[in-house]
Amino acid sequence: MSKEIESVIERYKGTLIGGAVGDALGQPLEFSDLGKGKVVAEMLDSPFANWKKGEYTDDTDQTLLLVDSFVDKKGYDPDDFVKRLLKWFNHGNVKDIGSTTTISLRLIERGMDRRKAGKIALNLGAVPSNGSLMRTAPVGLFFRNKPELLYKAASEISSITHAAK
Repeated sequence: MSKEIESVIERYKGTLIGGAVGDALGQPLEFSDLGKGKVVAEMLDSPFANWKKGEYTDDTDQTLLLVDSFVDKKGYDPDDFVKRLLKWFNHGNVKDIGSTTTISLRLIERGMDRRKAGKIALNLGAVPSNGSLMRTAPVGLFFRNKPELLYKAASEISSITHAAK
């Protein structure tokens, strides 16, 4: 393997590990003002009973599902990602998943096309939010040299659950 490829792989690993560590650092501060203006440099005890100190959230779970899809499919396959989301949602160790994601995945479970679920979820009370952004790092990595495809894929992956503009 060339040094250049090794370097790219190391940067990809760093991106994903950094995201997971950031998620675990921020998890105890989610939905609070405790961390505003402060640097969090160590894992904190979580105020949420079902979370352990240093545990990452569904944000990282979804990111890793997308990574697995890219690797197993050797490319971008949003339908495969949806299958993985549904399997995780129904059989995984899902904790405190957001209502917007829950509503969208329930619609898809019931047969709604993944391209419509996020928009319909908004009509059913889902909160317009940026909750899907946490899982888009793999899209940026995969399409790093193709910005036109990167935007399209990131939008498509996000809109499965979060279709607000």
